[in-house]
Amino acid sequence: MKVIRILILSAIAISLAGCELNERTFNEARPKLRQRQDIQADYMHKCTRRVKYSHIELKRHMAGFMHTEIDGLPEKVCGRMLRGYLSGRMKFQDFKALMTGQKFTPGMVQILRAG
Repeated sequence: MKVIRILILSAIAISLAGCELNERTFNEARPKLRQRQDIQADYMHKCTRRVKYSHIELKRHMAGFMHTEIDGLPEKVCGRMLRGYLSGRMKFQDFKALMTGQKFTPGMVQILRAG
């Protein structure tokens, strides 16, 4: 679980780079990101590349956790994270729990497992 958390944090950090991250900026960035297809595409490119070149054991754990196959894992994990954030299902509390090394919140589990 800890290794999965590190990868997910990296993916989110890519999309929110340059922001002083607090609940206000976390929420204010969402509508701006919804309108910027170029930033979303850049996030997906960087995130999927990072997941693609992750250690095979990490990918096996993530695939099992997310109930998916390893082959499509990069697109699925990154796409689910992006959709969860853009839809508002990913709350700041979910993100903060990951940032502080706490367990996955029920919301984050739902985002990663169900997409």
